[in-house]
Amino acid sequence: MISNEEARELVRAFSRAANQAVEESPEAQRVLEALRAAGVDAVLRVRIARTTDSPSSDEADGEIAGFTDADLKELGRMSIRVK
Repeated sequence: MISNEEARELVRAFSRAANQAVEESPEAQRVLEALRAAGVDAVLRVRIARTTDSPSSDEADGEIAGFTDADLKELGRMSIRVK
């Protein structure tokens, strides 16, 4: 299993990659522009969860999947919810 810091960095890297992919996709940009023109604000949400059956020691300490409250707030600003 990877460390909590490695997991945090992977989530950040995924967020950057997803944003870049959307920004570089003409189709995604066309659809987003059409949604905005229709008065709709699109939000992409990603669910990230550990694949273990038992809670980690970090979860017992009040953290979720090794993320601190500050991490969760930052991910929330990126519309990424961690369970």
